[in-house]
Amino acid sequence: MASKPSEEDLAFGERYEQVAADLFVAQVFPGYTATKRGEKSHIDFAVVREGLAEHLLEVKTRRVSSEVFETTAVHWLKCVSATALKRALGLETYCLVVFTDRAGYFVLSDRPDGKQFIGRDDREGAGCDHALYSHGRITWVEGLKEAIEAQVTTE
Repeated sequence: MASKPSEEDLAFGERYEQVAADLFVAQVFPGYTATKRGEKSHIDFAVVREGLAEHLLEVKTRRVSSEVFETTAVHWLKCVSATALKRALGLETYCLVVFTDRAGYFVLSDRPDGKQFIGRDDREGAGCDHALYSHGRITWVEGLKEAIEAQVTTE
């Protein structure tokens, strides 16, 4: 069972999220910007050019090496949202995963490699379904993790 994220884990994710999104978008989508979406949104950022969202971006920070697990888990509703947004609006959703050793991305609306209920050990019976994506599907972005780390440590 997984634990509820600690205050420290939440602060870690928040500290890295915007920096990671900005640097990723600058490197992969030059000329675009990452705009934080609303608190109620399942997907973190809109990738915007000239005021129009052309892509969406979910950012996941992991406090482990990419070698620890063979898959990365994303809340099932984020996968469902990405698929619905692609069908309805034609917007592709990318998921950027920042591990302690490297960072990369995959298409969140692509069919996941599996689905797993992940429980919480702080509340009996609590948890939810997660989509599992193999690390073999991740496109690793050379130097991105180091750039993120450098910027976060100077802020």
